[in-house]
Amino acid sequence: MKNRRESNKLKQLCCFVIIGATMILSGNSSWALTEGQKAAESFGTQITWFELAPGFTDCYIHDLGVGLYELSMSNSDTGAYQTAYVNASGEFVLKPGSYEMVNTYSSSDDDTSILLKGSSDYKLLTPEGITSIVGSESFKDISFFRNGFATVTLKSNSHKGVIDTNGNMVFEDKEGKYQNFEFLGSGIFTAKISDNTFQFLNESGIPIMESAYETGWSFQIREDKISAMKNGKYGYLDLTGKEIIPFVYDDARSFSGGLAAVSKNGKWGFIDSNGSEVVPLIYDNVYSFLNGLAPVATKEKWGMIDKAGKIQIPLEYEQLYQDDEGVLQGTKDGKSYPMDFSGEPIDMGDSDYSYIYKDEYDGFRVAKESDGRTIYTYLNSSKEVAAGWKEFVLYPCGDQLYIGKKSGEYPPGVVPPHDYSQKFALFDAEGNNLTGFKYANVGDYFNNYQVVTKYYYNGAGLLNRYGAEVLPTVFDQILLTDSDYALVEVHDSDTGSNSRAGFFKIPDSFADKKTTRPVTVYLNGVELYFDSEPLIKNQKAMVPLRKIFEALGTSVDWDAATRTVIAVSNDRRISLTIGSDAAAVNEEVLHLDAAPFIQNDLTFVPLRFVSESLGADVKWDSALRRVIITKQ
Repeated sequence: MKNRRESNKLKQLCCFVIIGATMILSGNSSWALTEGQKAAESFGTQITWFELAPGFTDCYIHDLGVGLYELSMSNSDTGAYQTAYVNASGEFVLKPGSYEMVNTYSSSDDDTSILLKGSSDYKLLTPEGITSIVGSESFKDISFFRNGFATVTLKSNSHKGVIDTNGNMVFEDKEGKYQNFEFLGSGIFTAKISDNTFQFLNESGIPIMESAYETGWSFQIREDKISAMKNGKYGYLDLTGKEIIPFVYDDARSFSGGLAAVSKNGKWGFIDSNGSEVVPLIYDNVYSFLNGLAPVATKEKWGMIDKAGKIQIPLEYEQLYQDDEGVLQGTKDGKSYPMDFSGEPIDMGDSDYSYIYKDEYDGFRVAKESDGRTIYTYLNSSKEVAAGWKEFVLYPCGDQLYIGKKSGEYPPGVVPPHDYSQKFALFDAEGNNLTGFKYANVGDYFNNYQVVTKYYYNGAGLLNRYGAEVLPTVFDQILLTDSDYALVEVHDSDTGSNSRAGFFKIPDSFADKKTTRPVTVYLNGVELYFDSEPLIKNQKAMVPLRKIFEALGTSVDWDAATRTVIAVSNDRRISLTIGSDAAAVNEEVLHLDAAPFIQNDLTFVPLRFVSESLGADVKWDSALRRVIITKQ
């Protein structure tokens, strides 16, 4: 499953100075659309196609994750390659040219940068905009920017220096002593002397101490303390370079909440800012404090301690973690659930849940066992069932829609996340199936529009809140932007090549388009999942036979010679023959309005006949196109 964007939170809206005008399709013969590509314009919108340069034959679009999109263009005859960059409205912010992507940097705190090298200078792309690195002609190379600084190599003497995002030299290694620099924050840089030796410098490039330190697992500054390693042991410095906590630990982590995790002889505990061991080093593993508690483990069992070292939650969980909002999630005896700070499971109003997960929407994905199978639902923040019980997992897109996912079987040699047999469907706020499980993957979600794909990697289309395909699955990809635009890529369906990229503003008419709901089947209040969607034939619902028989608790046999299905349940024996409108229940022969048939190697049988023959009550909800089966 591709990463879906919660209201495009992963995209950052950028304000760029427009330095080029959008170029629409012209009379250039190399850019004439084929008939297959013209078909992409027949779905109620006018696509503006990008043209980068004459003679180029393929155009592709890539999301750079900073509210900016790269257009790459190639010429299959000459091998030439060009790139350009557009914003969320399809406007050029960097004209087409021969740019080389030098490096990228991204961190969890939205510190993101992309460095490009052009024919005459370097350009830095960040969420704040595009900056030309002034004076870059004097540099051999520029490393990635982190926290606003990058290491450069000077052409004049091959010495290193540090520049800011405008290309201004912050300081230069005039002696040629250092190999690289990295800004840690609080005015402190690391300076690499050799592969395992570093010094700490201030913003003027002057060492803040005489000693050199080893790399360790990472240098970090937290709460005005620098974690470092010397002679194979860890300790801490203050921002003046003074060693304030001795270098005596086998491992150490940064300070958090006034305490730091340290290790000796394979055991972990915590020290305070004076270096005093406030939690004895007795645990096999620990994590940092958050909201006054820290996870600790002994013999692979996890619990929680407070800052005094007192155990608040017993060490009896296989997994235990606390999210940024302070919600605890534990797994014990194969059951997963959120709990309070005393270790008691949060009261969910149902003790039968085998799995509970609190998500970023303040709701809960839950599961339980019922009639020998696992069923799922989604609970709102009040712990009420919000979308009904399903034979598959529901993930909320926002307040109005859900994505239903049915995982597939992994073929030999294929491991997660490449679940090529997975299927997705779109659901409304009440959990009604809007599309059926006919999509292999999902992409962007924004403003009640959901990108879906027919195949695992391609065949992209666009659904609105009613599940209507406002764009069918004929595109290579569709990217939704914060400006209510869609950027699309499509190859010629006739040749399978000649990719084109373009954009359009999503028209208002897309929002209200509706479609016919799929037929869904509920058994005792649970929506069933079928490998192939139920069909209507002669006004009768037809479903794959094995699924419905097994759901109703029967065994199924197949007589290949007579092409007859035989199902047995308690004192009932049902037989149906492919293509025949005659069926038998025990010895009684009955007439069928719709005969069983085979489609795509699956045998379909009349749902009402099968259910009622096995003692179930069947009702039809015409408004929701839903079959409701009740069986005691």
